[in-house]
Amino acid sequence: MRSPFILYSSALPPLFKEELKSLEATENGAATLRCELTKAAPVEWKKGHKVLKASEKYKMRQEGAMAELTICNLEVKDTGDYTCVCGDQQTTATLTVNGKNKLSASTLSVIILFYSAASLETNLEINPCSVFTFALSVVLLSTSFTATPFVWNNIPWL
Repeated sequence: MRSPFILYSSALPPLFKEELKSLEATENGAATLRCELTKAAPVEWKKGHKVLKASEKYKMRQEGAMAELTICNLEVKDTGDYTCVCGDQQTTATLTVNGKNKLSASTLSVIILFYSAASLETNLEINPCSVFTFALSVVLLSTSFTATPFVWNNIPWL
C-alpha cells in the first residue's frame, strides 16, 4: 500500500552542507568565517554563548545558502569559539588571533615637506574592514600611526 504522505524537499530543515573551519589570524587584521547550508535560511552568529550583532566590529553577510561573519580590527581577545546557528543545527570553529609587533615613531619616521613630492609603491591587500585616510595626497594604511614633530625654520610642521 502506498503511503498517503509525500515528503517534499522544501519541507526538510536546512542542514550545514559546509561547516565552519578554524582560522588563525593576526592582530589588527580581519578574519572571515564561512559556512554553507543546504538551502537559504536565516542564521545567528555567536562567540561562546554571546549572540553577535552586526556592527563595525562584526560584518555579517548572507547570500542564498552561504553565510559569512567577518571580524574586523582583530585583537588577541577576539580569540575564541564562533558558532553559526540555524534552527536546531549549528557549526563551530575556533579563531586564534596572534599579536604582532607595532611600529613606533622611533622605528619608522615619515617626514613630508610642504614643497616635496614623494612616491611610494606597494602591493595592497584590501580587506572589508580597511579604512583609508587621505591627507595631503598621502594614504595612511595603519590605524596606529605616531608622528614625531618636525621643525623647520622654527615652525613645527607635524
